[in-house]
Amino acid sequence: MAVKPRLRLALLCSHVTFDGNGLPFALNEPIHTLRIPAGTVGGYRPPPLALYTQIEDAVGTFPFSVEVRDEREYVVNPSPPRVPVTFPGTEHRAVPLEQVFAVDVTFPGPGVYLVHLVCNHRSLHELVAADDRPFPAARVNVLG
Repeated sequence: MAVKPRLRLALLCSHVTFDGNGLPFALNEPIHTLRIPAGTVGGYRPPPLALYTQIEDAVGTFPFSVEVRDEREYVVNPSPPRVPVTFPGTEHRAVPLEQVFAVDVTFPGPGVYLVHLVCNHRSLHELVAADDRPFPAARVNVLG
């Protein structure tokens, strides 16, 4: 029986360092603001970023993707790659699975952007039930 995942934590950073066991060890350079380099024509494509997540309360395999949305909720990285993630069924589903997703995006210009973790075509940052408290989407300010 599949149990839908719940997002516990999502942080955007420049890259993640992994330990000898392949587990996330260090989140490097948390990202909150990016500056478009002078002389950039068209959209700004920063080096690939990383979205570190902790996902819990899931059993089964689910497709995940990362959407970057502007202030009007328009997705600026259409067709992001979908990554299948398998959650083993255990007695302790509340122990989060740490997962890192690559974020490859071209920002169309200065503005405020939100990074959403999407599972089964639904953002895990959006309210599902009245008693739900989803983790907020990562906010990135892109300055010109």
